[in-house]
Amino acid sequence: MPIIQPTIEKIEVQLSDRIFNDTIIKQVAIFTRLEHRQHPETKVCSALVDVLVKSYSNDNGVNGIHLHDKGVYDRTVPLVADNNTVVRATTGEIVSINPMPFPNQAWKIAVDAIAENQDVMYQGDFFWMLRESQEINIGGLIRQHILAADQMGKFA
Repeated sequence: MPIIQPTIEKIEVQLSDRIFNDTIIKQVAIFTRLEHRQHPETKVCSALVDVLVKSYSNDNGVNGIHLHDKGVYDRTVPLVADNNTVVRATTGEIVSINPMPFPNQAWKIAVDAIAENQDVMYQGDFFWMLRESQEINIGGLIRQHILAADQMGKFA
């Protein structure tokens, strides 16, 4: 029997436009890597999703020519899911992000206030929970993470 060869599609997400004065640049994120980490001592988890962002001219609201040869270079953008972000425990929707590189007392107070009114958890813990307790559509999870990052302005 021949080896099974599925039709493999790339994960590609249309992003928000970048706008400079009257210039509109269309953007597409292409998934390149998913890495899930767990610290061997603290057991804290994080996930890293790398995407390649390509820029295109605006051709009546759709992607026109690829602008790489015009000086708007493709760029890799790392998206990190860790315990510096609080998410809804049931959906993973982002509720709050720590503005500092490390947790501090003000962040902990803000998180406690959020947790009084909502079922929330840290994003790294959420990814651990998914890993250990649910069947995961990894492609869908990656797409959802890219779209959430776009809504937060990560590709502006």
